[in-house]
Order: sequence, then structure tokens, then C-alpha cells
Amino acid sequence: MTDEEIAWLAGLCEGEASFSSNRSQRQSRPSPRLQVVMGDKDVLERIVAITGQSHVLGPLKTREVHHTPMYYWQKTGPRAAEIIRAIYPLLGVRRRACIERIFAECNLELC
Repeated sequence: MTDEEIAWLAGLCEGEASFSSNRSQRQSRPSPRLQVVMGDKDVLERIVAITGQSHVLGPLKTREVHHTPMYYWQKTGPRAAEIIRAIYPLLGVRRRACIERIFAECNLELC
């Protein structure tokens, strides 16, 4: 990822992403997860183009016919950790604290 792409992704993630940990039945410890859910499929497709990871899923079912269809992109595991490490310095205090907690839970280093 270029510096410009990292900055764009960090800005998007600051406002739209959720950072969490995930543990599958096959894993002995949790892995970091980065997820973005939104109605703008083209924005999510740009994440795929920038990161080279995963694909856009959806549309998700909406409760009401007039609601905007929602799409999502997520990455879990080592590649999610790599993406999070790249955008971490550009994020706000609250997001960085959340990421620090998740990485500690996953026994991962941020640097």
C-alpha cells in the first residue's frame, strides 16, 4: 500500500470500521479482525483494491424496503494485523486504545 492509500484507509476506518478479536473453534487464541459495513459498495471495493484482500459481501437483508442495502468487508488474522499496523499511527486516541487492547488479547506486537 502507498502512503496515500494508507492515509485514505485510516480515515475511512477511523469513522466506519470496527476493530475486534475473533476466535474460531480451530484457534487456540483470538485473532484481530477489521470490518467495515456500509451502503457504499464502491468504497468497499476500493478497500479490496488497496489491500488485495478478501472481497465485498452483501447486500445484507434490510429490515425495511426503503433502507439502503448494506455491504461489508472484513479481514481476520495475520493479514488483518498487518493492515491494522499500517493504519494505526494515523488513528485517533480511542481507536488506538481499542487496537492496543485487541493486540494484547491476541498476544501480538503492534510494531
